[in-house]
Amino acid sequence: MFQDNELVKSSLYRHMKFRDIDEVMLDSVKEILLEGFRNEEEFGYMAGYEPWEKLIFER
Repeated sequence: MFQDNELVKSSLYRHMKFRDIDEVMLDSVKEILLEGFRNEEEFGYMAGYEPWEKLIFER
């Protein structure tokens, strides 16, 4: 995917101002998303798909 903010450095977005990301907030959002993704009722159909399981359970 994108590395080192190359997306925000694109000329397409030169008219926009971006703030630095608060790492604590980012970690919190990631953990909340992972908790939701681990919900078997909602995402049980992904069971057995190795990339998904690696993403969700190896954290």
